[in-house]
Amino acid sequence: MEYYFSCVSGGAGCTDSGWVSSSDYTADNLTDDSSYAWQVKARDLSGNDTELAATTDAASQTHSALTTPSNAVATDQGNGRALIT
Repeated sequence: MEYYFSCVSGGAGCTDSGWVSSSDYTADNLTDDSSYAWQVKARDLSGNDTELAATTDAASQTHSALTTPSNAVATDQGNGRALIT
């Protein structure tokens, strides 16, 4: 299974992941005190993709944890990075 994280809104660091093998994605170079939103889809090894999932929002904060809705987890990794699972 592979996953594609699509950044649908945000400032600097709002980039798509491309297809990755991990169901976790770390976004780099985020701007402090900014809002970001991602959608994710999956595909099997035969190339069959799912539809994009509902948008998950995250807000970067200066030197503190990110805030997220209850259906997703975004963890501040420091240095402008967030891990979204």
